[in-house]
Amino acid sequence: MRITTKLTLCDEPSIKSLKQVILNSLTPDTKSLLILATEADNWLPEEINALLTSLKIPVFGGVFPYVIFDGNQYATGTLIVGLNVVTDIFLIEGLSQGKKHIEEQLELFSNNITKEKNLMTIVDGLAPNIQRFTEGLYEITGHNSIAFGGGAGTLDFIQQPCLFTNKGMIFDAAIIAAIPALCTLGVSHGLEIAAGPFLVTKSKDNILESLDYKPALDVYQKHLFEDTEYIFNQDSFCDVSKMCPLGIENLDGEISARVSMATDNKSLILTGDIPENSIVYLLKGNNDNLISASGQSANMAYAANQSTNKNDMSVIIFDCASRTLILEHDFCKELNAIKENLNNHPHVFGALS
Repeated sequence: MRITTKLTLCDEPSIKSLKQVILNSLTPDTKSLLILATEADNWLPEEINALLTSLKIPVFGGVFPYVIFDGNQYATGTLIVGLNVVTDIFLIEGLSQGKKHIEEQLELFSNNITKEKNLMTIVDGLAPNIQRFTEGLYEITGHNSIAFGGGAGTLDFIQQPCLFTNKGMIFDAAIIAAIPALCTLGVSHGLEIAAGPFLVTKSKDNILESLDYKPALDVYQKHLFEDTEYIFNQDSFCDVSKMCPLGIENLDGEISARVSMATDNKSLILTGDIPENSIVYLLKGNNDNLISASGQSANMAYAANQSTNKNDMSVIIFDCASRTLILEHDFCKELNAIKENLNNHPHVFGALS
């Protein structure tokens, strides 16, 4: 089902230009607004909050390293997406306050959330307890809903307001936007297991301290040397870690990647929570596999859509910004593989989270 009314990239980072684009997007068919902004546009709450709070329809979105518009990657610009459906927005605030606080809010919304079949989730990607939030959401919805989305934030890894809401720009929170439309989903990352499994024996939030009762950095470095072609020193750590993330196994046996952003003595600082007693692997990727996997995920979603909606559809992508760091100039090949497997659908948009 096509749920977009109008997609416009505001390429001038001024409130005057953004306000005009938003006003132009408010057609009679527009019932909600999705805002996907690049970090380079540097929107600040004191500049944008008056505009956000003045909107009379639901608004949600986030700040990301890059956005995708018409199937191309943009490092600057703010994408305004008009939606022809009324989205119910549920805010889970204060992620840093812990599991109980998160679960209390999810429970408050649970009756309404469980009625919805498609949930777009945008979280502050630098907040703690994201894993606890996603687990809590899954406990409420199970396999009855499709949940998709990504983490907002900037590549300097400094936490700041990065979520757009009718309350203004906020942080340390998660947006759950219920979309009353039929959605189909495709997911694949193309990373291979290089070593493991390893048991997480000490961790706190996104800081991994030990694997198999040994310092996490020592285990990581040892298996990089033994099981991949990569080695690193202090200056090259980020260049290597983007190619060889850790993978955490979820309840369904699927592997989700956790890129190491930095080291702290013998610990690894990851891009997501890493619970104690979880199972992780050392992953590695190459360009061909990553590009192929993206095409396969697009084909998966497109094939499922063809059995229901035919070509009347909107296509949104949430991809990891680390893939641009891995693929570099070949990232355009990944986007082309996605478009080809969507039968070159003209309106492909989204964000690199």
